[in-house]
Amino acid sequence: MVMRIGELAQKTGVSPDTIRFYEKQGLLDASLHDRHANNYRMYRDEAVERLLLIKQAKRFGFTLSELKQLGQQWDADSLSHDDKILVLQEKFSRSSSRYESLRISRAMWRKNC
Repeated sequence: MVMRIGELAQKTGVSPDTIRFYEKQGLLDASLHDRHANNYRMYRDEAVERLLLIKQAKRFGFTLSELKQLGQQWDADSLSHDDKILVLQEKFSRSSSRYESLRISRAMWRKNC
C-alpha cells in the first residue's frame, strides 16, 4: 500500500513538516517513497514502521544523529542481531541513569526550597 504524506502523518502522529525534515536529515531515505508525475511522494508501509521506530527511539534518548547512523547500519545490515540489542540496551541504561540523576536532583531541590 502507498500513501501521501498526510495519510502517513495521520498513521504515525508525526507532522508532515517533521516528515520532510527527517527526509532532509537522511532518516527517511528515498527507498521508502516514490515520486509521481505530479511531484507528490507516495510512501510505502515501511515508512510508517520507520517513523514509529524513530518516535520510540527518541523517547529513549536517541539523538537524530545517532538515529541516522543506526538507520544506515540497520539498512546496510551491518549490525548483527546481538549488536542491535546491545546498542538498544546501552542507550536504555544511559537514559535510565540520566532519569535517576534528574529525579535525585529534583528531590534535593524540593527539599532545599
